[in-house]
Amino acid sequence: MTPFRVVITWVENAGKSTLTEHLADALDWGRVDEAARQDKTVIEQRTTPADLQRLLDVLNGALHVQRDTLFDTGPVVLDVWARTLWNHALTGVDDALAKVDLFLLCETLPHWEPDPLRSLPRLEDRLALQQTYTEALTASGRPWVDLPAVPIQERVALARNAINAHFAR
Repeated sequence: MTPFRVVITWVENAGKSTLTEHLADALDWGRVDEAARQDKTVIEQRTTPADLQRLLDVLNGALHVQRDTLFDTGPVVLDVWARTLWNHALTGVDDALAKVDLFLLCETLPHWEPDPLRSLPRLEDRLALQQTYTEALTASGRPWVDLPAVPIQERVALARNAINAHFAR
């Protein structure tokens, strides 16, 4: 059987990494962590469109998996990031989108958790960007499920139910 590729995504401070970790353990699936978290240009806050293109290319390669896998973030984030900051379209976004079987969109958490890579402490700003992500994913035509900002165990259960319903193995 072809392995499933599920991307957990949305705006910063949404609990994506936490959900990816817990859900991968619960499902016994592979996990691909967010490449931007280990990227020197991102960490040093000197990211350019070329860096985002490089991260997308890495993601596109990582989407060729041999087992069911969860991805912490995905092509929508990189595309929105490039378009929002530089009005720049990345090459290969459609190819990456086509390789994803299901997107799980984590709504941003109402309380702010500081992180050196986060830049939107105001809930209103995150909600506005969240709308941009919704529009981008809706326009892509790819299947997605919205996961509300609820405690992690409830979110894991909702995510498992969404995956089971979508793939109905």
